Amino acid sequence: MNGSLDVNNLDADAFRKLYPEQYFQRFLDDGIRPDGRTIGRSRATTIGVGTISSVEGSALVKQGDTTILAGVRTSLSRPLDSHPDCGALTINVELAPFSSADWRPGRAPELVSTVSERLHQILLGSSSREGISDPCSTSGSSGAFSLQQLCIAPGKACWSLLLDVYILNADGSVFDTVLLAAVAALSGTQLPAITTNSEGDVRRQHQPVSKQEGSREIKDSLLTATGPDQALVQQPSRPVVLERVPVSLTCGLYRSHVLVDPTSEEEAVSSSSVTVVLDQHGQLHGIFKPGGIKAASNVELLQCIESAKLRHKEASQLLQQSLQDWRDNAGNEDAAKMNY
Repeated sequence: MNGSLDVNNLDADAFRKLYPEQYFQRFLDDGIRPDGRTIGRSRATTIGVGTISSVEGSALVKQGDTTILAGVRTSLSRPLDSHPDCGALTINVELAPFSSADWRPGRAPELVSTVSERLHQILLGSSSREGISDPCSTSGSSGAFSLQQLCIAPGKACWSLLLDVYILNADGSVFDTVLLAAVAALSGTQLPAITTNSEGDVRRQHQPVSKQEGSREIKDSLLTATGPDQALVQQPSRPVVLERVPVSLTCGLYRSHVLVDPTSEEEAVSSSSVTVVLDQHGQLHGIFKPGGIKAASNVELLQCIESAKLRHKEASQLLQQSLQDWRDNAGNEDAAKMNY
């Protein structure tokens, strides 16, 4: 009996690999998907803020089996002469070797460049290919992240942030999970307190490790300012603020069905896909549609947008709860003052 059961399981698995569309259609005929979800339901999502203690902000997000880790590091630097009142945000996206069958040594898969470009556009109002030629101009104000908040002293000192995003498991709707992890990590980022000496040198401080230990100046974070008459700059630790809270939702178009939050297996059989990005006010910030054999109709686009509104409500509640749990666990008065 056990041998017969093994054969049946093998036959089902072989049928799934050899005839994926027919296998998938059998589930849709019953109104469900292979993982048990209905067509319009997203996968279970978890958000953990502050998962890495060695950086100023971090988040681990799981959406189904898709897993993303994001971390934010800060450093002191000088602002560009063309933008004296702006800091900098550099975005780096990497794919773990074990995360996808598309990974090959020596070259980044197309998924990485696509995700990176979209993330630049949503956060900074420009794609990675366009660069950040004018990050503080009106044309770049459409991004969710304002670089002006990183200014310490105009023309003299600013914060430079490095947002590292690691795709640990790519099982569909990768950009949706990447964006959520980036937003969570940035929302939980605290800019360290800074002090200046009589010569105008700007130093960062770490938070005290204990009540007995005072703030510790970090020597290698020294920014030497020029000019003996420079005004002193003193700022306490403060949170990074997102002007908008963007959340995205990807929908796979399979025959007459619109599949919300498709897995990688569902993406493979879909004729096309649509990714919609909305903020907390329901304002549309982007619609991404890669090439496919089927163009999305107006009805399908509207269906994706309505599903994205529901997804934003769901994801933002998870994000708020995760940020609140992090604040409670941190016991940090500055973190408790953060406004989501």
